[in-house]
Amino acid sequence: MLEIIYSLLFIEFLGILIFPIIFKIFWKLPDRGYAFTKLFSLVLWVYIIWLIGSFSGNLNVVLTSSIILTSIGLVSFITLYYNYKYILNYIKKQYVMIIAFDLCFLIIFASWILIRNFDPAIYHTEQIMDFTILHSVMNYTSYPPEDLWFSGNTINYYYYGYLVFGVLFDFLQIDASIAYNLTIPLIAALSSIILFGLIWNISSCLHFSKTIIFLLCSSSVIVFNFFSNTEPLFELLNSMTILPKEFLLWLAIDGLDVNVDSISFFPNDHYWWWRATRVINTFDSVTNSSLDYTITEFPFFTFALADLHPHLISIPFYLMFITFSFNLVLLNHGTNLIIGKKRISNNIFLLFLSLTFGSLIIMNAWNTPSIALLLFGASIIPIRNYLTPNLFTKVKINLYIIIFSILMYLPFFINYKAPVNEISVVGAISSQFIHLFTIWGLFLTIILVFLICIYARQCKYFLNTFVPNKTLSILPMILIIFIWLISIFLKETFNSNVLLVLINRNVTLLLFSIIFVLLTYLIISKNDIPITLTQKYITTHSVDTFYFVLTILLIGIVLIIIPEYFYIKDQFANRMNTVFKFSFQSWILLSIFAPLLIYFISTYIIRFKLSFYITLVFIVFIYLYYSFSFINLQFNSWDRTFNINVHKNFSVENKLTYDSIEWIKENLPQGSIILEASGDSYSNYSKISSFTGYPTVLGWVGHQRQWRPFQLEEISNREKDIENIYLSNNIDRVKQLINKYKIGYIYLGIQENTKYGKNSISNNTFRSFGKRIYQSDQEVNGNHIYIYDVSFIHE
Repeated sequence: MLEIIYSLLFIEFLGILIFPIIFKIFWKLPDRGYAFTKLFSLVLWVYIIWLIGSFSGNLNVVLTSSIILTSIGLVSFITLYYNYKYILNYIKKQYVMIIAFDLCFLIIFASWILIRNFDPAIYHTEQIMDFTILHSVMNYTSYPPEDLWFSGNTINYYYYGYLVFGVLFDFLQIDASIAYNLTIPLIAALSSIILFGLIWNISSCLHFSKTIIFLLCSSSVIVFNFFSNTEPLFELLNSMTILPKEFLLWLAIDGLDVNVDSISFFPNDHYWWWRATRVINTFDSVTNSSLDYTITEFPFFTFALADLHPHLISIPFYLMFITFSFNLVLLNHGTNLIIGKKRISNNIFLLFLSLTFGSLIIMNAWNTPSIALLLFGASIIPIRNYLTPNLFTKVKINLYIIIFSILMYLPFFINYKAPVNEISVVGAISSQFIHLFTIWGLFLTIILVFLICIYARQCKYFLNTFVPNKTLSILPMILIIFIWLISIFLKETFNSNVLLVLINRNVTLLLFSIIFVLLTYLIISKNDIPITLTQKYITTHSVDTFYFVLTILLIGIVLIIIPEYFYIKDQFANRMNTVFKFSFQSWILLSIFAPLLIYFISTYIIRFKLSFYITLVFIVFIYLYYSFSFINLQFNSWDRTFNINVHKNFSVENKLTYDSIEWIKENLPQGSIILEASGDSYSNYSKISSFTGYPTVLGWVGHQRQWRPFQLEEISNREKDIENIYLSNNIDRVKQLINKYKIGYIYLGIQENTKYGKNSISNNTFRSFGKRIYQSDQEVNGNHIYIYDVSFIHE
C-alpha cells in the first residue's frame, strides 16, 4: 500500500516541478499544458538518463536522477520567479480545472489498481516476457540493457517505454514485482488526465460553456477507459438464448457458439472476454481452420489483460503528442514558430515536439505512420490557400522536427535491427463487412451522422472561393480508384479472383470510403463552418480546432483502410500485427472524440431530442456491458485480500519456485548467468531469469526468433547447447559450453526435469563437478529444486 502512496506523491511532485516551464512554453493552450506536466516531466528526466546511459557503462541511476531533477527544478524556479504573478493569477482563476484534472487522474488510477488487485498474477499470455524486459531495465545501467533471455547480447526490442517506468520505480526503490502492477494503472491514469486536458483545450477553443466542457471531458475519459466494441452485445444476447444458430454461423466469431446452458445475464465461458478482440477472421469451409486471424484490441481489454506491451505503454505519450499537435495548430502561421514575440517559447516547443515524436517511434515503431500524418496534417490546418509559400514553410518545419527527433534518439537506431522490412499486398481473404461493423459500427455511425448534419445544414458554406483547393479535394476519390487499378494488375497475388476481391473490398469498405472522401473534402476545401447550430460566432481558433478534429478522424479511418490492402510482413507472414497495431491506434483516435461528435449532433437534432437521448442511454449500456461483466467476473474470483504483488496466489509448485527465486536474489552476485531450460513462448519456461533479473542463455525460443530473425542459427545452436549441458556425459564438452556462455550457476528445477527427464539428466556431468548450493525444502512431483555453482570453472 505504501508503494502506491509513494508513487502518487512522486508523480504529483514531478508535475509541480515542471509546471512553470510548461506554463511558459504552452502559452496557447487554455490549460497551459497542466494535463501533461506529470508525464512530460517523466519523459524529460528519463531521456537524459537514457542518453547518459547510452554512452556510459556504469550509471548511478539514483545519483544521476537526483542531479537531473534538481537541474529541472532550478530552471523551473527561475521561470517561476520571472512569471509568478501570471502563474498565480492563472491558478486562482483555474483552480477548479486543476482539481478536476487531478481528480480524473486519481479516480482512474484507483479504478485500475482495484481491477489489478482482483488478479495481479502474471503467469499467462506474454506477461512473463514483459516482466523480463521491465526487470532488465531496472537492473542494468547501460543502454540498450542486457537481454535476460539471450545472455551476452543487448535487447533488440522496443525497451524504451519500459525504461521510462523502470527508471521511475527504480528511483523510488520499488521492487519490480510491485512496479509491474503499478505501471498499468499509472499508464491508464496518465492517459486519462492527458485526454481530459485535450478535450478541455479543444472544447474551450470551440467556446463551449464550462458545464458542457466538463461533461465532454468526463465522457471522453469513460469512453476511452471502459467502452468496448459491439461483440459483447452478441455475447449478452447469446447468454440469454436469443440468437439463433444460423445467425451465429453467419457471424462466424471463433468460440461464439450456441448457448446450451441456462439463461444468464453474463456469459458462462470464463474466457468469453477474449472474443471481442478476435472478431476479424475467415475460416476454411472444409477444414474450419483460420485463414485470416487478426487482433483488434481496445484500451479496456489491453489494460485488463495486463500485458505490458509497447502499444499499451505508448498510449499516454500518443495522447500527449496529439495535444502537442493541437498546440502546433494554435500557433497558427509557420513563421511564428521561429521568429516573433514568443520566439524562445516556440523554439523550445519544437524541441519538446521532436523529443515526443522520437520517443513514440522508439517505443513502438508502429506509431510512425500515424504520428507523421498527424504532424503534417496539424501543421497545414491553418493554411487557407495551399498555393502559397506558407505551405513550403510548414513542410520544412516538419522535416526539421523529424530529422531532429532521429538525431535525439540516434543511439537507439544505431543499436536496433528491425526484424521486418517488407510491405506485402493483402490477398483474396480480407475483412468481412459484419466483422468490421462489429468493431467499428458505433464510431462509423456517429461520424456518418455528424457529416450528414454538416453537409445537409451547411450547404452555403461550400461555395469556396479557393478553386485550387476544390481541385485538390477530389484527389481522395482518384486515390481510391488508383488503388483498385493497382489491384487489377496483381492477379497472381489474388489467385486470379480479382473481381471477387474488388467486390468484397468495395462492399466491405464502402462506408469507410464514403467517410474518407467526405472528411477529406472538408479538410482540403477549407470552409469556415460553424461547429454547432448554437455557436454564436466563428473565430480563427474555433475553425482550426474544427479541422483538427476532422484531421484526427481522417487519420483514424486511414489506419483502418490500410490493412485491408497492405501489411507489414513479419515471421507470421500475415496481416495480424498490422491490423492489431493500426486498429488499436484507430480506436484511440476515433473514441476520444466520440462524445464531442455526439454533442455536435445533438445541436442539429431538434425535433427528435427524446429519441436521441433514449438511444444514447441504450448505447452507453451496450458498450459498458463488457467492462462491467469483466469486472464482475474478476470480483467473483477475488480472495478479498488487497495485494498487487505479481507473485500473489501461488500453487505449491510456484511457491517452491518462488522460494528459489528469492534465494537467488539474496545470495548470488548480481548479473550472474544462470542456466535454465529454454522453452516455447507462452509457457512456464524462463521464469527464473524473468523473476530474478539474472540473465540466462536462452529464454522463450519463439520470441527470440521474432526479435532476432537475423540470428536464427545462433538461437538454434544455443538451444542444442543447453540440452547438451543437461544431458551430455562428456565432461570436457560440458565444461567447454559452460565457459563459452560464461555460465555461473545451473538451475535444476521443475521445468528442467519435465523437459529433459529426471533420469536422463546425467549424474556424472555438471552434478559431478558442480557444487550444490541450494536445495528446496520440499519436493514437487518427487523432485527437489537444486542450484549448482559452476562459476569456478572460469577461474
